[in-house]
Amino acid sequence: MSLVSNISAAVTQIGAKIKALTARVTALESMPIHTAQTAAYTFALADAGTCTPFNLSAAANATIPANASVAFPIGTVLYVRQAGTNAVTLVAGAAIGWRLLRWIARKFFNFPSTAKAVS
Repeated sequence: MSLVSNISAAVTQIGAKIKALTARVTALESMPIHTAQTAAYTFALADAGTCTPFNLSAAANATIPANASVAFPIGTVLYVRQAGTNAVTLVAGAAIGWRLLRWIARKFFNFPSTAKAVS
């Protein structure tokens, strides 16, 4: 393979990655954002698919309640934004299985850190 072919292939791959990243950024920009929480918070069904920012004067928990309390559908996504300097700890309610998928610095959105939990 020639140098020109290698460069062309690399440019094509970079273009595809930029396109995918742009789609993700657009989705984050259009995501509904709740009023900032200033204390510990327990998620409700209405929080699904939205971003809940936390601007805390002290560290606090963001609790994903047990299914018996709030029946989030399988695949529900909860986004958490740490807007202040104090820590937000994601806590699973009793008998709940969830995964923390990402902890992402989003400085270009002024999101010091963002987490995503999926049921």
